[in-house]
Amino acid sequence: MKNLVKNLGIIVILIGVIILAIKTLSPSLSNTPLAIGGGLIVLGLILQIVLGRYIE
Repeated sequence: MKNLVKNLGIIVILIGVIILAIKTLSPSLSNTPLAIGGGLIVLGLILQIVLGRYIE
């Protein structure tokens, strides 16, 4: 369980990348998936930094 929490930031980043890839392949003109994907990538980076400091 500790290993999963330690890698939570990377998992969130990968979810964001998958959302951006799906948006790129779809013909939709909405910017909502771009905002969600970008937000998840930024959130994942922050989680990776914070959890990396506190979970050893």
